[in-house]
Amino acid sequence: MRPCYSRRRRREHASERARGGRCAAMTRTSSRRGRPNESSTEGRGAPSTRRRRPLAKASPRGEDPSVSLFVRTSTMPVPVERLAAWHFRPGALVRMIPPWIRARVVNPAGVAEGSRARMELRIGLMRFSWIAVHRQVTPGRSFVDEQEQGPFRSWRHAHRFLPDGNRRSRIEDHVEYEIPAGALGRLVTGPWVRSHLRRAFEFRHRRLAEDLARHAECPTAEPLRIAVTGATGLVGRELVPFLEGGGHQVRRVVRSTPDHERLEIGWNPREGRIDSRRLEGLDAVVHLAGAGIADKRWSPGRKEEIRRSRVEGTRLLAKTLASLSTPPRVLVSASAVGWYGDRGSREVDERSDRGNGFLSDVCADWERSTEEAEAAGVRVVHLRIGLVLSARGGALGTLA
Repeated sequence: MRPCYSRRRRREHASERARGGRCAAMTRTSSRRGRPNESSTEGRGAPSTRRRRPLAKASPRGEDPSVSLFVRTSTMPVPVERLAAWHFRPGALVRMIPPWIRARVVNPAGVAEGSRARMELRIGLMRFSWIAVHRQVTPGRSFVDEQEQGPFRSWRHAHRFLPDGNRRSRIEDHVEYEIPAGALGRLVTGPWVRSHLRRAFEFRHRRLAEDLARHAECPTAEPLRIAVTGATGLVGRELVPFLEGGGHQVRRVVRSTPDHERLEIGWNPREGRIDSRRLEGLDAVVHLAGAGIADKRWSPGRKEEIRRSRVEGTRLLAKTLASLSTPPRVLVSASAVGWYGDRGSREVDERSDRGNGFLSDVCADWERSTEEAEAAGVRVVHLRIGLVLSARGGALGTLA
């Protein structure tokens, strides 16, 4: 005989089955959420506990629903010692800033326990300062940046450097952050912040890999001592931190009052003054200074300024280097493709004749101004630079 169930028992049995179905559905759904891939993950709270290789260990702060987490891991083409050393050098932070972010590093220095990194940022019409303190510094292995002042309610960025064989390494960027204004702030700005972090860290890791590979292609037995004029210009702003990231000592040649603690060298081309003592014993000088050719309308006065800023400054520098008891081995002096004039679609190279016109005349005088240094035995290299493309300035910067 079939068992007889009361109505109450049948209702209880149906309720139990319904609860079981809901629990199973919830389990299936939760296993699909927050699943990080092996390169990056982001979201609120702790990462998924699904059985995958962990990217980073979540701290107790990660259990707080107001704390968001972002992790990115990449493999680098150098041993872990070189990867870590690059991050501890003065130029690293500047090189890591994407060109679409309007930011200025106030004190580009290396990483040490308790030291601070200061940046001035602009987002739209807003301007603010960001100060981060370096903590838990373990040379060669890791360090942490904690926001002391800035746009987030809190920000903690752990940098970890891990070996991956003898010739490769891995970097892990582990960021925990809180967006201001609570749940409303997370709802309104959370997606934008996550998208921005993904884009920014993709750039950071790509730039890091390219810089490390380039330095590995040009090894030196000892770090070089290099002076750079025009260090605040479009090219100089990129070159100086790149060289510092390679471990080289860079001395900026400046028109303002020099900061000798930062190894700056003072000069004034119009007055014919330069601190020659601080140029002694250098390995190289990179000369980039000169008035911009696209900054203002070419009035007769502006054209004279373009010519004078190049010819007089270069002549002063070459004469000074020739007079040193220990001159640099090489002078890399900027020139421009304007030397060739307007050739239409024809290809030109170093063997091509000089063109005609104002820019050709300026470039010819510019290059002749290095003759004294060359006569004194300094190797002189002229860089005939074309259009420089950067979102931080020049033609692209105007459009950005």
